[in-house]
Amino acid sequence: MRCSDRGVQKIEVVDERHLRLLLPGGRSESPEQVGDLIVIGSEYAPHGSAAHAVACGHNVRVRLENIVVFAANSFGFFEDECDGSVYYRCRIDRRPAAEDLLKRADARLRSLTADAFHSNEAGNGPALIECTAKFMGDDGVNIHGLIT
Repeated sequence: MRCSDRGVQKIEVVDERHLRLLLPGGRSESPEQVGDLIVIGSEYAPHGSAAHAVACGHNVRVRLENIVVFAANSFGFFEDECDGSVYYRCRIDRRPAAEDLLKRADARLRSLTADAFHSNEAGNGPALIECTAKFMGDDGVNIHGLIT
């Protein structure tokens, strides 16, 4: 990645495949170049729901095996107030371009917008066994208690 997210001031639609991003102050030292591919996050999900690929809530000893997630608008795996979950050989990755359901001019840059494995307020935290997470927009693993 050549540059970090520094807050875009304005986005203009040039045509159906091109955007023009204007950064605050028009910094001349910015490393972006014309033609760079970018990832743009989206907080929209149909019907107002967070678009996690797999979500569990208030479960005990859930075991998820051999699940492959190629895309999600938010978390790949999200658990809320679970206890002793096990993720076995679960994988987050971009779908290979040759197998993509939608043929694109350019391969996907990201698998997910946010965390691969996210655990909130677990009694006993999850076990991740032989799992992989690639190309997500945030943490690979995020395990935390109550956020106040």
